[in-house]
Amino acid sequence: MILLSIGSLRFYGLDRVFAIASDLGFDGIETIVDDRWDTTDPLYLGRLSARYRLPVTAVHSPFSFVPTPAWGDDPVERMRGAVRLAEELGSEVAVFHLPFFAERRYARWLAEDLPRWQEQTPVRLAVENMPHARKILGRLGVLLGTGIFYERDRGRARNRLLGPFSRPCFVGNDFDGLSRFRHLVLDTTHLATGGGDPVEAYERIKSRLALIHVSNFNGREHQPLGRGEMDLRRFLSHVAGDGYRGHVTIELMPDYFPDRTEPTARAVLAADLALCRACLGGGGAPAADARPRAAETAGR
Repeated sequence: MILLSIGSLRFYGLDRVFAIASDLGFDGIETIVDDRWDTTDPLYLGRLSARYRLPVTAVHSPFSFVPTPAWGDDPVERMRGAVRLAEELGSEVAVFHLPFFAERRYARWLAEDLPRWQEQTPVRLAVENMPHARKILGRLGVLLGTGIFYERDRGRARNRLLGPFSRPCFVGNDFDGLSRFRHLVLDTTHLATGGGDPVEAYERIKSRLALIHVSNFNGREHQPLGRGEMDLRRFLSHVAGDGYRGHVTIELMPDYFPDRTEPTARAVLAADLALCRACLGGGGAPAADARPRAAETAGR
């Protein structure tokens, strides 16, 4: 199944996001829990899922820096809420980030409690690889985003390592660290911030892979699939040829779209969905009519 992350259209309301995904021919939705109450409401999300005949196949737990009025600010309670939401929606996967270096309580929860929670739920609790950002002087330093130290090296994007005076922002963000978890999410743009090869990464973690987040990288993350350093056509064709039967989520950053109009958003997503279909096969072609449904989108 090819899913649309609601983050790809985060400047629209959820109803319009579901409508666009349905029109374009996506197979399902990955919802990200954020500061909007609607993203935590299983009844509302269930109604949208039924109306547009799109399952909410994956639930992405809230980012650490995003408030969730419905769930408070306790990191463990927020994770518990994400699992409950996934269960109530019948989702197959719940996505969790690796801990930021200062999130000690959350890090303990991932290490000690996540395995026990997995035994009590049919939802696959999957941990995602993160960007290779670093902090100078550890806890006292400033965050250095991937774009600051982006450069080309033999056709690859990489980060300059800052030596002993820096530390990774995300704990366990390597193959050894990720191997602790039963289920994993491979995010291609996060991998690219460290110069990683998605085919190599896939081969190393494919036995644990529950979901792929696909987008490109050109010094900025979550770019459309054809706009960046990675050959995602090659990657997706390799995945298909290997017999991967999990889900693929198109997860873009809409801030980088040429504008915020719906025709532009539809054109970007339709092109990426077509590329995924061509490489992965199955599921039918994208909808021929990518125009808005006037009656349903009016006034949104």
